[in-house]
Amino acid sequence: HDTKIKSSFRYGDGSYGVDGTIGEVDFRLGSKIIKNQAFLAATKNTIGSTSELGIDGLIGLEFDLSSSSRIGGAMKKQYGAKTTRGRTLLENIFRQNASLPNFIAIDLGRTDDYEDTEGGTLTVGEYSSGVKPEYVEAIQSPSLKALPQYPKGSQRWTVLVDSITVDGVDVELKSMFNSTPDGKVVALLDTGAPRSTMLTPIWDVIYALVPGAEKVKASDVGLRGWHAPCMTTANVVVTIAGQTFPVHPLDLTEVQSVSGSTDMSNYTACTSAFRDSTAERWGGVYEMILGADFLRNVYAVFDFGDFAEDGTLTDPYMKLVSQTVPAHAASQVEVIRGATLKALAPEKLPQAASSNSTTGSKKHSPSAATFPDTHSLVGVVSEDTASVKTYIVAGLVLLGANVLIGMAVLCLGIAIYKARVKSGAGVRDRGSYLHVRTKDEA
Repeated sequence: HDTKIKSSFRYGDGSYGVDGTIGEVDFRLGSKIIKNQAFLAATKNTIGSTSELGIDGLIGLEFDLSSSSRIGGAMKKQYGAKTTRGRTLLENIFRQNASLPNFIAIDLGRTDDYEDTEGGTLTVGEYSSGVKPEYVEAIQSPSLKALPQYPKGSQRWTVLVDSITVDGVDVELKSMFNSTPDGKVVALLDTGAPRSTMLTPIWDVIYALVPGAEKVKASDVGLRGWHAPCMTTANVVVTIAGQTFPVHPLDLTEVQSVSGSTDMSNYTACTSAFRDSTAERWGGVYEMILGADFLRNVYAVFDFGDFAEDGTLTDPYMKLVSQTVPAHAASQVEVIRGATLKALAPEKLPQAASSNSTTGSKKHSPSAATFPDTHSLVGVVSEDTASVKTYIVAGLVLLGANVLIGMAVLCLGIAIYKARVKSGAGVRDRGSYLHVRTKDEA
């Protein structure tokens, strides 16, 4: 059913997106059928490569607020503030299944070489049977502190990051918000972001503390940013609400195969997997994105709050359980990354690094880190060949999309981006999809 109500979504910097009208359709998820689920039937699409890659749509698991759901807001404007038409998919699932707890649980999988995110599970209202029992027990334990939204009442899955350390050395955190406590920053937990992204000064300090890392300002093959030894075992730890979450060393860098340099030789370089950005890109809402490369180090539960007797919801919260043990992760680098490098050209930094770079080390002083801005390497291409009858496709979930469309986006069948470099082709991200497990499949 086409309501004829016009709407649009804009992504990234707002220069691309989709336009269309709001439709209503019966939606099936496992044995659950949601009648008249509202969606945007796009008639115009300016997002590159979606048609070529067979991407049919995006499902956002936003909060059911007019301010955070374009569709919901438009339907309320047309049919009145009390209308139930235009509710989000997840809101409808929870309301039609009163006994179902109002949370989703996500366990992102890895490829065998640990270079990308692949597979995993997303469950609605229950925990995956494929996750280690000790992780589920930890999530359910009353002793595990919930991570509250910050600020309270946020429309997104934002938290307050207490600290970031590299090999035990603190990275100086300075918030751009006056209301944020000193030494902390506001971060968005976003499964749709392939790479964690942060303000340039923080990004610079993190990689300056990685032993042997160099910041390259220019390169004859277009590689920019921080280059680090491919075999680095630097231990990066993110602390949220007093809980520590180590990041696997293999999530700090990505392997780049390069050809066509000035001396025409092929070589391998490992560049910073984390990206940098500016505050303007996120519209002054948060100052860091902890993306899939961070979230695959944890088992994550996002709880939308429970229904009270008056029909209102209690405050939403998150729970994370670390899956990465630093000592074990460091021991995996030689085996896993070593096997990857054996099949590639010899490792070396780009030629410009020898004369136009800044070298990182453990002795670097965080408070002194002020480096020129560089362009981040952000991919926007995703692909998959599976039928949407088997996978619920989340399409392209681009960094910054939450700012412009007001959605705290998590995705059913999350579009996970794989950063790969084709020989001589620069940086290109290609995606796979996360299968949605329903209660009927568990």
